[in-house]
Amino acid sequence: MKKDIEYQGTYQNKRFPHGLKPDYFKLDDRTREGLLHEAAQLASHIKYYNDKNQLDDHWEEYFTDVYDYANKKVKTQFLDELEKKGEVPPHLGLFLAFADVFHVAQEELNRLAQRHLDYYYRHILHFEPQGAVADRVNLFFELTKNQERAVLPQGTLCDGGTDKNGRKRVYATDFNISVSHAGVDQVMTLTSMCEDGFLSLSTPHEDKFQSHAQFGFALSSPLLSLTDGERMIELTFSSSVEEWRDLVRVDYSSPTEWISLKSEISDERIKIHVTEKMPPIVIYEEAIHHMGLDAHEPVLRFVFSKLPSHFIESHIDIDKEEAVRIEKIRVEVKNSHELDCFTDYGIVNRDTPFLPFGTVPVADASTFKIKNHRIFNSFLKEPYSLHINWKGMPEDLAAYYKSYQDGWGLLDNSQQGFYKRFAAIWLNGSESARDWLQLKSHCREYLDLSEGQIQFVSSVDYGQNLYNTLLGKVMMHNTRLIERNGVMVTDEQQLSMPEKPYIPEIQSIAISYVLESEYHSSNSRMFAIHPVLPLEHPHAEYTDYNYSLWPNLHPLPENSTERSFNVSIKHLPSEGEFNVYFEILNPSSFVSTADTYVWQYLSADGWTDFSENGIIRDTTDHFNHSGVVTFVIPLNIDIDESDTTWLRLQMSKPAGSPMPSLVLARTNCTTATFCDNDNDLSHLRFGLPAGTVNRLVVRNAAIKSVEQPSSSFDGQEAESEESFYTRISERLRHKNRASSIWDYERMVLQKFPQVSFALCLPNVRFGKEGVQQLVEEPGNVLLLLSPNTELNPQSNILEPKVTVQNLDEIRQFIARLTSPHVSIDVTNFAYRTITVECNVQLRKGYYDLRHYREQLNQELRQYIAPWLNPKNKDSVNSLTYKSKNVSDIYFFLENLEYVDYVKSARIIVTNNSGNDQKIYNIADQVIEKEAYEMFTSAENHVIEF
Repeated sequence: MKKDIEYQGTYQNKRFPHGLKPDYFKLDDRTREGLLHEAAQLASHIKYYNDKNQLDDHWEEYFTDVYDYANKKVKTQFLDELEKKGEVPPHLGLFLAFADVFHVAQEELNRLAQRHLDYYYRHILHFEPQGAVADRVNLFFELTKNQERAVLPQGTLCDGGTDKNGRKRVYATDFNISVSHAGVDQVMTLTSMCEDGFLSLSTPHEDKFQSHAQFGFALSSPLLSLTDGERMIELTFSSSVEEWRDLVRVDYSSPTEWISLKSEISDERIKIHVTEKMPPIVIYEEAIHHMGLDAHEPVLRFVFSKLPSHFIESHIDIDKEEAVRIEKIRVEVKNSHELDCFTDYGIVNRDTPFLPFGTVPVADASTFKIKNHRIFNSFLKEPYSLHINWKGMPEDLAAYYKSYQDGWGLLDNSQQGFYKRFAAIWLNGSESARDWLQLKSHCREYLDLSEGQIQFVSSVDYGQNLYNTLLGKVMMHNTRLIERNGVMVTDEQQLSMPEKPYIPEIQSIAISYVLESEYHSSNSRMFAIHPVLPLEHPHAEYTDYNYSLWPNLHPLPENSTERSFNVSIKHLPSEGEFNVYFEILNPSSFVSTADTYVWQYLSADGWTDFSENGIIRDTTDHFNHSGVVTFVIPLNIDIDESDTTWLRLQMSKPAGSPMPSLVLARTNCTTATFCDNDNDLSHLRFGLPAGTVNRLVVRNAAIKSVEQPSSSFDGQEAESEESFYTRISERLRHKNRASSIWDYERMVLQKFPQVSFALCLPNVRFGKEGVQQLVEEPGNVLLLLSPNTELNPQSNILEPKVTVQNLDEIRQFIARLTSPHVSIDVTNFAYRTITVECNVQLRKGYYDLRHYREQLNQELRQYIAPWLNPKNKDSVNSLTYKSKNVSDIYFFLENLEYVDYVKSARIIVTNNSGNDQKIYNIADQVIEKEAYEMFTSAENHVIEF
């Protein structure tokens, strides 16, 4: 766009042509003083003849008291004093009386131009001023407790108080309303963006910044009860989950919170590693984990940071071949100590060493049991292994028991047979301490899955009986070899004394095992992690046979955005209809259509679209602005145990485009229109204040209260004379066709009084989507608008915007009045924020630094953004479009009553996105901005004293 062309734009309050003002041209514009001046001057030229008909000077002597002939001025002050005192000479009084009477004729004469204009406009062209337009109010009704339902017919009269003349204002309801005890419980907004794939969740009570929503699934299974050790979990899916690699976060239910885990994803498998130092995986508890899941086993949670493609392409359905299912669950645990140990004497304390077979083991009788239902069950896969740390066990059992082998020949035949059995089980199988880690080597093993235990029966007594016999025989043998005097009587060698037998004592015990199972709903459960429903709805539970309740996202084109507004309603009647009022905050660039707008309700089969007859009224214009939607209650709507049901509005939009926000939802609402009963209509300008309508004209015992929470809307005062002249003069110029800049701006401002400023930029358009940059292109018209902040409530008063509904209405309106070859873009201004950093010296006597810092900040805000100042009547309905001078801001600071002088100051200017910042000081002249931008103030300026 050429920089040398500066388009001024048009303000709503500057439209009236000066040439049409009644005082613009007067046929006789003389005032009383002017007549007196003219008469006094004329008197000096008219000769005066006395009563003798002799020339006696001129008539000027009659005016010398009130006219200064030397300076040719009327003595206005002296004349006023004479009139106040009643001392005006008779001849002057007669003249002044004539001047006053002549003024009446003057006024009628001077109305000739206006009368001519009126005659032309009204009688020749047959134009008439537009009449007043009745305003409307939103009314909410509350039912008395002893009533189930009440129907208020269309035209029910509501009391709107009295006007200035003491007359009662009356508003009549616009349609029938069925009042019930139904009420909105929760409102949640879910946004999914395919451009970057993430979900966000917000509620009307949160900040405008949305949080990422939790979306995915959860697995509850007894196999996941893994309290300690090194734990590996492997899930096998029905198809590849490779695309989840960077999208999914895995958490598990710990005793205190959800704990995130690292996962390895390969083909159809997800491997999850839980280290020994990490807390146990425990049974889900709602008080701790807050997911609204009906789970009674430990839970693994899979949360997606972005939407995988199959979530977007179609909702998960078990009947679809491409559905992703969990087919197998496998866990491998190493060194788990979560075992209950029992001896023949009862349960033992694993924290201290214990004797598994007692102090005197009995072969084939002493037992040792290990119990854990979470391990020893039908999911257990062989082999498992026990890791036992034996207390006091010799490092080399074969060497330790070598003395037994030396003396076995001293035993009789029966005792030798017993020894051979002991040696075969005990010694030959336990050549090293490592072999002894497994009880299987010297015990019989009995696995009882029904009891969740494994039992070991000792096959030997560990040499207890053999030791006493062998010890006696060896001692006797060695004694016979020695004479009484100590001299050997034979060449035989003495035998080694047998060592005291080792009685097994366990210092610590651990187990390594593998559990594995095909996924089946009889032993495991799956849950949908939905950001809305699980919070309240019991049907948030989804098994592999019940995927239909997954949020069925409609198929979205590439680079698109989908938003769903989820509303839970309590105490909904079983049949009939109900109204819901939706307060909507729309961005400036979103327009919903029937193609992108679908109302649904939750049934036993999942989300179901309302039928064509299911919505009998929608005053929101496809959710483009606030209004009332009337639903017919479906017969198959799902109402849960807490008497709650869910509605959902699903809409989509190209990616990068803002979406509307739902600020409020309430039931039992209707609109009512003002009925003029010769009332004073001054309330139509700014609307009837909230709370004015608070009762019915005729009392209804079923209605407890009537509430008007917001001011009235859509009202318009009768057209004033000035507005009438403005409208017709502009109509005669543009002839109801938009061809010039002037035409575009004036036609929009006339049709839409809620717009305070319009700027038309010809032959330009914005560049590529998402980038605010003007591109020259013939055939394009860019129309930039700013709202009247008094008539349009703003969520951000520092950056006021025209609502999307009005923008769309304006675009459609102007498109009908211009060439079909013109491409029109109607939008709001972008804002460039000015932040002042200054250091000022206060005058003497102004010592409250905090007070004057706040006051200076407020005055800077109102100076830079004048629509913030309610006292600034000239600017209250307009915004500052022209470039600001740096010196103007300095001059403003220096001329404040409490500021002595400015020590230093600099001005920081930032664009909407914050990526373009410039700093100005007194050496600079003009603060630059783009043609599509408007200046606004920062919330807080940096002020030092």
